[in-house]
Amino acid sequence: MALLPDNTGTTKYKLDQIRHPSRRGRTVAMSTIGHSCERHLWFSFHWAGPVEPITARLMNLFETGTRAEDFMVEDLKRIGIEITDRQEELWGFAKHAHGFTDGRAHNVPEAPKTPHLVEFKTHNDKNFQKLQKEKVKVGFPKHYAQVQRYMKGTKLTRTLYIGYNKNTSAYYVERLRYDASFANDLVRKEREIILNPNAPTKKFMRTWFECKWCDHFGVCHDGAALDENCRTCKFVDLCEDGKWECAHQGDEGESFEIPIEVQETGCHLYEVMTIDDDKS
Repeated sequence: MALLPDNTGTTKYKLDQIRHPSRRGRTVAMSTIGHSCERHLWFSFHWAGPVEPITARLMNLFETGTRAEDFMVEDLKRIGIEITDRQEELWGFAKHAHGFTDGRAHNVPEAPKTPHLVEFKTHNDKNFQKLQKEKVKVGFPKHYAQVQRYMKGTKLTRTLYIGYNKNTSAYYVERLRYDASFANDLVRKEREIILNPNAPTKKFMRTWFECKWCDHFGVCHDGAALDENCRTCKFVDLCEDGKWECAHQGDEGESFEIPIEVQETGCHLYEVMTIDDDKS
């Protein structure tokens, strides 16, 4: 039996069709440095895949997390914990790595004299139960890496991790200790991704579960064309202070800085960079 087409005149249908413009990340995000695949991070940094619009549902999920931070801050205040430095900005190697913290917590009952990094995360019920069972480091290694990188940047030695269950409004709280060796490895990873002129070696087979959801699956596994922009052009040069330059020699034989809005589209001199052709 054939499925009936959607009724395009309904409120539900119109809400589902809302799309928000997506913006590419300008830097290696410290919040994602714990991703298991360096190749994914490199492709993201070089804007290898096409930009897809964000659905209203996904945008609302992002905004729900942002709104939840406000009432979590208020709840912490009610028990005497002060939150300062919200959205503190951090910069990594050559300003090509970047992050924003959720703030600093003061007067934490377990260690009132020690300022803590604070990290707020919202979870659905399934992930919340996983968090309770496995804790942050094992259950959510990306979150663990994120706070370690932030502690490195802020010179703090403790994190107050607050998990919030969106289904039940329950809280999960864990204090995490700074691991200097782990954090230094993240900084090295960050630097290598930024400086590497070539895509890192493929780490996973195409059947790996994370690959199935990766924005760069086509480029990585099927040899799809790189998105055409300055960051996938063979003439691009990485520079200090978060800048990119075009190495194609002009009339005066000098490179020139590429404005961010120009990086999105490239120019008529574009020639695609070379990455490996391993299709495994």
